[in-house]
Amino acid sequence: MSLQSILDYRRHVEDLIRTELATLTRDLETQVEALRHLEGEVGRLLGDIARREREGVVAAEALALYRFAETLSSDITVRRREAAALSALLEDKRTGLMAAARDRRVVELLEARREQEGVREETRREQRTTDEVAGRRGREMSDRAVTNE
Repeated sequence: MSLQSILDYRRHVEDLIRTELATLTRDLETQVEALRHLEGEVGRLLGDIARREREGVVAAEALALYRFAETLSSDITVRRREAAALSALLEDKRTGLMAAARDRRVVELLEARREQEGVREETRREQRTTDEVAGRRGREMSDRAVTNE
């Protein structure tokens, strides 16, 4: 497997994690918004219950309102747990993204080193060829000098 294939795979993994991270971020934002909405509803409901109690609400109606407030509070608890779980998952994905980026950079460095080594090897070959040509020329010139004497 070539380094380019590995690099392409690492980039693909990094892109997938970024996509998952974006999805989780949107999900968490949605969850937080729903939580704020529920908290606002509970606040309004409790205010409504207090107002109705001052006005002399019927016991059955008050009980129904309290039970509804309790249901909303339970929903808030569930949403908070879900938001905390999403937040933890989001943090794990961020850590995963950092690891994937680090892995990609390692492969990029390896590829760059391999390319540099290829350039060095090519330079060495050219130098050997140049030295060989210069050596032949030098011998030819020596041979001519000896022959002309």
